[in-house]
Amino acid sequence: TLKNEQVSTCSYGTRIDYIYLRPRNDDQWILTKCSIIDTQGVTDHNAVFAEFEQQQI
Repeated sequence: TLKNEQVSTCSYGTRIDYIYLRPRNDDQWILTKCSIIDTQGVTDHNAVFAEFEQQQI
């Protein structure tokens, strides 16, 4: 595992995790909240939380 090693995915010494969303023209979902959850000591990445809300059409 890489938990105890200094490994980064960008030149700023951080790891970057993503949530990919492929919106469609008729998509009714919008991002309402997004946050990063610190998981230091558990994994070498942070959890990314995203909350979406369905728009009323």
